[in-house]
Amino acid sequence: MKKKILIAGATGLIGVRLCETLYRQGYSIIAATTRKNIPGIISNYCEDYIFWDKGYNISNPKKLIGVDAVINLAGANVAAKRWNDDYKKLILESRTLPNKSLFDAFKSIEYFPKTFIGASATGYYGSRADEELTESSKKGDGFLSDVCREWEDSAKLFSQAGVKTVCIRTGIILSTQGGALPKMILPYKLFAGGTLGKGSQWFPWISLPDILSIICYLLENSKEGTYNCTAPVPVTMSTISKAVASALHRPNLFSVPEWVLKLALGESAIEITKSQKVVPSRLISEGFQFKHSLLEQSIKDIILNKW
Repeated sequence: MKKKILIAGATGLIGVRLCETLYRQGYSIIAATTRKNIPGIISNYCEDYIFWDKGYNISNPKKLIGVDAVINLAGANVAAKRWNDDYKKLILESRTLPNKSLFDAFKSIEYFPKTFIGASATGYYGSRADEELTESSKKGDGFLSDVCREWEDSAKLFSQAGVKTVCIRTGIILSTQGGALPKMILPYKLFAGGTLGKGSQWFPWISLPDILSIICYLLENSKEGTYNCTAPVPVTMSTISKAVASALHRPNLFSVPEWVLKLALGESAIEITKSQKVVPSRLISEGFQFKHSLLEQSIKDIILNKW
């Protein structure tokens, strides 16, 4: 019998490709979404849907019976707009409320999945200069660090119910299909590309194919707890900028000072200027094989193959 997987956040950058990947591996996919107009791209891979309202209340929890695993990727885009109090509230609640609502829904039907994989982010560590950050490193300071702590705490509800629970602290996804990379590529195409901030800040990156492979790996092994999901070789923003310029055969001419980024983006500029030398220690120790480890060749591969 096919294993049944519930994917929340199925219409996001990772979610769409994860639906396709797991479908092709023989899983039965159910998507949890607030969108009534389901994008055609995931309708090709999903057997059924669970809808929740803006408060993340699930209207049909009985559909959860028989679900073997939950992968919750839901969360508002941190960099979608300038932060104000309302948007910061949305950033937090769009991450914690889905975990709590899913737990309550499973509890209401007296049935729990065997596995729960919950998203988190390297934002947990805050900005830490040149300190090497592993899964055992302490929490950092700042708004996003606090969000990640509450995000992970909300996932622990499943662990307390005896469900194998994994939290993935994901780095910045490098993909031509969305996220940070297209925004970085555009100025280079216009011959106006350059380094953002000081350039010496560490940039915790991961390719889209690798984050998909990591989730599939964690879905099938018996490990629990927290995993850093970043490429195994840390790089700085300056290195990223040079790699993008090289892949596009464009000059790397400019440097955008931190104060300009903060003026343009407000408080959310912290995502670009913070320094996080994150290492995926657990994945490395377990022998996980990354497709994209070395940045320059990886950038070329991602752009060429439109990952």
